[in-house]
Amino acid sequence: MGKFKRTSILLGIFLILVSLLPVTGLTKEQPVKITIYNFGQANDRFGRAWELPNKNGAMTQWINKHFGVEISYEYVLDNYKQDQMTLWSASGEYPECFVYITHAAVYNWGRNIKYANLDKYYNDPVNFPRLYEIKQKYERTLKPLIWDGHITGFPIRINYKVGQANPDISYTAGWWIRDDILAALGGKRPTTLDEFTEMLRKIKAGNFKAPNGQPIIPLLLPPADWYSQCIFFQTFGLNWIGMTKDGWYQFWGMTKQGYQAMKYANQLYNEGLIDKEWVTQTEEIYQEKLRNGSAAVIVGWLGYDIIEDIKAAGYNFSYTALPVPKVPGVSRPFPWNVLPGPDSDLVLYVTDKATPEQVEKLARIAEWALSPEGARCLYLGASPDMIELKTSGPYKGTYWFKDEYKELDWYVYGNTGPARIKHGVFPLNGPVSYTREELQVPNILSPADKWAKENFEWISANNNIAYMGDVGPEYIPDEFATANNRIWAVIPPMLHRACVLPPDQFEREYRRAIEEAKRVGFKELCADQWARRKAYIEANGGKEACGIPADYPYAELLDEFK
Repeated sequence: MGKFKRTSILLGIFLILVSLLPVTGLTKEQPVKITIYNFGQANDRFGRAWELPNKNGAMTQWINKHFGVEISYEYVLDNYKQDQMTLWSASGEYPECFVYITHAAVYNWGRNIKYANLDKYYNDPVNFPRLYEIKQKYERTLKPLIWDGHITGFPIRINYKVGQANPDISYTAGWWIRDDILAALGGKRPTTLDEFTEMLRKIKAGNFKAPNGQPIIPLLLPPADWYSQCIFFQTFGLNWIGMTKDGWYQFWGMTKQGYQAMKYANQLYNEGLIDKEWVTQTEEIYQEKLRNGSAAVIVGWLGYDIIEDIKAAGYNFSYTALPVPKVPGVSRPFPWNVLPGPDSDLVLYVTDKATPEQVEKLARIAEWALSPEGARCLYLGASPDMIELKTSGPYKGTYWFKDEYKELDWYVYGNTGPARIKHGVFPLNGPVSYTREELQVPNILSPADKWAKENFEWISANNNIAYMGDVGPEYIPDEFATANNRIWAVIPPMLHRACVLPPDQFEREYRRAIEEAKRVGFKELCADQWARRKAYIEANGGKEACGIPADYPYAELLDEFK
């Protein structure tokens, strides 16, 4: 072969290879597009809102670049999560992933949603050591996330220290009262239900005014049915679901204590002690009343930022805590401030709509989120390049925001919600297993921390901070899914109606709710659930070994369901 011919052949091969390079070697990997749906997780534990982050913000952009993704966000209000999940299930059109708490209702509301099989990520100690560790050491945390025989989500905010208080947690949940009104009443806080009721009567009889000049509302409640009903149910010692003395209730309203709780709410409403617009007002009107001091007593688990809003408005009053009142025959309320259990506080659920590439990216994000660096970034609401180890000033020796992101400093600016949205703060919060010391972040008492410390005596009264034990993960088999969904969809509105009817009509409406529960199979559902929970408790050493308090349970099913 001649030299010229050999050269021509080699040149031709070279040109062919060069023409292939853009496809095989020089093309930059295209980012994997992912939309994250956030279900009602509007605030983190410290009242810092993110809601719908700016997808072009600095933190989201860092996540995009670091993990090779292109993230966008959608937000579903807490009140509409069941409707949205049910719609997805019925239509078959649902997203590749969403963020919510560990909750069996995810699988009940979305019965027809199919989920990705994430098992392999929990079996890979080399590439996913933290996910692997969860399966090896904290298997109970994963049990509620197993559906159709495989793991369906990534627990982002995991409780490694079950039943133990995190030293950095601020407990604020209880009843709150305007401090100026409490002072006018003599300053004595009620501790029993009778004292609580009498206090509301004195407020109504007094000449107390809201800032707009209208008579003060003695007690303001959220308009949503089950959300406001649970305030009374928990005061009467009930969880959403739970043990009775000899069985199980799958809905609190079908217990004797639940009935008494609703009867008490009906009494307060008919005495004019609850806002007359309780069940008719919109969420927006309720929020306006809540944040302008129109009510004497409010529900204090709704967020410390309410107090900041009162302060920012320039009012000369604030709110202070009341004990959750003690009810005769109930040794403790079901704690509004529950010490951490084995279930993850935040889960990234992944559906079968996610491509293998999307699932892989989400797994890597979850692995990072569980690391000390990831937890630190998620706690602060900043990517690694937005923070630095401070060498001087009030934050010396800790990681905090660089000067260009100082508007995220909640110690200085208080409500950083707008800044967090602007900078695209990623909608996952750091694991509660890490303390601020372990994360090497500032441990300065914020206004919320100081408020909680000042009110701790009243917040903790009557066992309102407690661990109620582990009764096993919830699982509703197919044959009872319809009954369970029907109960939670239909019964709360019926009880809501009963609460605002005249007393002589309350019994009739409650009876209708009982008959509906009987019709859809409430008794059989409870029997199935008790068999599962009883077996779990016995297999794990009994009540004491499961951390269940000796005085719990004290609930009793209504006679119709025994």
